[in-house]
Amino acid sequence: MKKVLILVVMMILMAGCSDALQQDENGNSPALETIGHLQAANAASAPVNPYAAFIATGLGIATVIAGGYGNAKRKAELRAINEKAVSDQKYEAHKRAVEKVIHDKTASVTGDDLYRMVGDERDKLGI
Repeated sequence: MKKVLILVVMMILMAGCSDALQQDENGNSPALETIGHLQAANAASAPVNPYAAFIATGLGIATVIAGGYGNAKRKAELRAINEKAVSDQKYEAHKRAVEKVIHDKTASVTGDDLYRMVGDERDKLGI
């Protein structure tokens, strides 16, 4: 009976960890929520379950793993958003420099002058 209980708990735990790939809009992971419910159930069964301490240790390790995966995923998403913002700012600087050349209608602008103007626009934007 005890082995069956452990297997059931481990299966539920594995199903909860597979949900770690998903997060809601607040960054909460269904896996962490499931593990929290399992920890509460394990604590409630502790008086009659001699394996409660081992299960608690396993659930603690699962919490660390699922939480670490969620943090890594959030960091990667934030890094991608930051790279997109920098790319947009660089595009805006190039666009402003070219518009300035077109607006001034100076035919004597060389490539070096254009790069200098792009650099000036980047400085204005703080990139």
